[in-house]
Amino acid sequence: MTLPAAVNIVFRTDGGATVGAGHLMRCLALAEELRAMGAQPHFIGRAEVGHLLGRVADAGLPLYPLATLPGHRAATEAEDAAQTTAVLAGLGFTPDWLVVDHYRLGRAWQSAVRPLVRRIAVIDDLADRPHDADLLLDQNLDETQGRRYDGLLPRDCRRLIGPRYALLRREFASLRAQRRPSIGECRRVLVFYTAGHDLGETLKALQGLALHVGRRPGAASLSVDVVAGAANPDRVAIAALCDTHGWRLHDQTPRIADLIARADLAIGAGGASNWERCALGIPALVTILADNQALVAQALHRAGAVRCLGWGHELASVDYANAMAALDGASLRAMAERAAALVDARGAARVAQELLDDAA
Repeated sequence: MTLPAAVNIVFRTDGGATVGAGHLMRCLALAEELRAMGAQPHFIGRAEVGHLLGRVADAGLPLYPLATLPGHRAATEAEDAAQTTAVLAGLGFTPDWLVVDHYRLGRAWQSAVRPLVRRIAVIDDLADRPHDADLLLDQNLDETQGRRYDGLLPRDCRRLIGPRYALLRREFASLRAQRRPSIGECRRVLVFYTAGHDLGETLKALQGLALHVGRRPGAASLSVDVVAGAANPDRVAIAALCDTHGWRLHDQTPRIADLIARADLAIGAGGASNWERCALGIPALVTILADNQALVAQALHRAGAVRCLGWGHELASVDYANAMAALDGASLRAMAERAAALVDARGAARVAQELLDDAA
């Protein structure tokens, strides 16, 4: 395929304590593939509380910031459309695609910006609002095969549905090629919930692990990696538990893929990290922290790729200890293989190719 002289693809997304970092990170994964294929990605984002927009600059990509509103108030859809339209009008080119990954933006916003772009792609997994889009991507395990979006999309909108299109960074494909089948032993555990607010779940899970170790002397040698940033409200208590048990505490780290790859078991939330764990064939105990995580966590549980423990606010530390005790070699091996069968870590390349085929 021969691309035009310049294929410009603009992303509109945020990533902070409120909306979570997953939106930004999956857009960066797609942007990485697009750039490798010769396109030029750009980002439009708002610096919400706890934002990670610095990752865009770290990747060497242009970022056009939207104004922060007083008190970090969330913009209305109309306010956001007006600000985004102003940015698009000043770019000096017409984007071949505008990729929108934002739960607060729907058809009214998309229709407002459409005159300034050639095509609109939406990344969504809620299916809770109509869209004015040419392409919709829902990377989650959807037992309806996309029928949830019936009536929410234009008739000619193309749908990319399922973890075949999971947007993962290129390093996951490399690590997947090196993965070995699970031997059914749990010697190293990774505890990682979110780069945003974990609602106290990291501390609760660690307390459960400590209880498990106390119940089973043979588990005292369990190696544990914990990822929790300095902004975590429970950081002091988390650090104290790690010191007591000799566990390793990491700040938010670009090495998360390596930590996942080395784990025999992961404990975390039911968000975008599901696909990172699945790609590397890592069994997981999954906790639901938000409405948008519920359907996919439960679907993965039914598929045998994870064990979903339910909603975090309904769990106590003893529930984590009991879940650890219930694991055995056969269940670990089965989860690992079923997880790996769902995600091959090449979804971002597939989506990038779909976008560029239309732009050619």
